[in-house]
Amino acid sequence: MRYTDFLRSTVLLAAAEATALAVVTIAVAAAQDDRTTIIFALAWWVLAALIGALLGRRPETTTAIGRLLADAQSTHT
Repeated sequence: MRYTDFLRSTVLLAAAEATALAVVTIAVAAAQDDRTTIIFALAWWVLAALIGALLGRRPETTTAIGRLLADAQSTHT
């Protein structure tokens, strides 16, 4: 598996886990009629998604990732 595919899969898996946790939180809060928790959970999820989208759109590579990619050895598939 290529590093970029591994990184993309990791990010998508983390996003899916966060979404699943938000759904569970909202379901429990709705059962207890806790509107404050529902609003906070939705706001937190939207804010995290926006920050992630903004950080993920940078055209340059971060220093740590650039070093990893530069030191990586190519393999024949």
